[in-house]
Amino acid sequence: MSKLSVFLDTRVVFPPYLRDTLLCIAESGLYIPYWSQKILDEATHKLVTKGITTVEQAQDFEPIIKQAFRKQWLKSCLASGHNDK
Repeated sequence: MSKLSVFLDTRVVFPPYLRDTLLCIAESGLYIPYWSQKILDEATHKLVTKGITTVEQAQDFEPIIKQAFRKQWLKSCLASGHNDK
């Protein structure tokens, strides 16, 4: 049986409690998460503007999520035409 593919938008990547829950479920293998660079940019911006994290902490967010879900990020980049540099 193939795994369900799910595109996570800013509404679920931004709230830390929801993002953590969904990514833990994805780590368990229940589904495959996908997102775009724009969504990560928006989530990072909201983390700072809402006062949830500092600029420095927000800068650490993107590399951590990309490393943890490297295969999904690459597939997302290829699908959207973006390059991860």
